[in-house]
Amino acid sequence: MTNGAAARGPFFLMEKNMGKFAGKKLLLLGERSGVSGEAMEKIFADSGAEIVYVDTSCLGCSLIEALDRRSQQRVRAAAEQWGAENLVAIIGCADTAGAKVYAETLTSGDPYESGSLAGIALHLPVFHALDDEIKADIAPELWKEHISMMERILDAPALASTVRAVREAKA
Repeated sequence: MTNGAAARGPFFLMEKNMGKFAGKKLLLLGERSGVSGEAMEKIFADSGAEIVYVDTSCLGCSLIEALDRRSQQRVRAAAEQWGAENLVAIIGCADTAGAKVYAETLTSGDPYESGSLAGIALHLPVFHALDDEIKADIAPELWKEHISMMERILDAPALASTVRAVREAKA
């Protein structure tokens, strides 16, 4: 047991691996004007999940709001390597239109049919980083340090609801 864990008491080690995504492999797909992949990486570092891909893209930098080709390739490779049933995607889009496209791409395939997920329905469980289900699993001090500012700026309930609707429709 490390000194930090000993100082926190015996329940610290249990709490570390009791998160919603413990044992899963996480794909953290951030967005530059939303929640970054790096911020998500910090809050999930001790979640009991394995982070297998982290990216922060710029939706506003392209003509269409879509999951970029590189990320689609990495998601597809992760699904082939570990099985889609072992993956969870967390997205950080700043607007509901982008969040819906990301969620649909990760569940039903690329709606624009331009990337490696065109026609490939992975049925991945997808969550928005600002979803209350995510927040409930994160230590408050980590949330405050890495996520809370975006929670105040963005429409967190609308983003979470948009992604939840896609996730539940594809379940």
